[in-house]
Amino acid sequence: AATALERTMILKNDAGRTYLYRSRWVPKGPGVPHGYSTQEYVGAVGADVESLPEALAAVLTPEERRQLEDRLFAPRRRAREEAERRAAARQVDPRWRLEEALRLV
Repeated sequence: AATALERTMILKNDAGRTYLYRSRWVPKGPGVPHGYSTQEYVGAVGADVESLPEALAAVLTPEERRQLEDRLFAPRRRAREEAERRAAARQVDPRWRLEEALRLV
């Protein structure tokens, strides 16, 4: 069995989706210090998904779920919250109308 250091999730973004691959290091043989990496397709999520779908969670290990939460879903939630905060701040700030008018002139 692979250890946590030998197995990671690879994320590939393409066409509005994030494709998930399980990467695993395979030694060339017993006692051989070198080997190669293999990737196994696990699934995909949309670019706007902020939490792990249950169907996908069922095929992932707890470590892989934690990696996805840390590397994919938590940053997406933070980015959405920041965008919402900026939009709310802009709505209460009257300067943006003046700046927009100057830009248009």
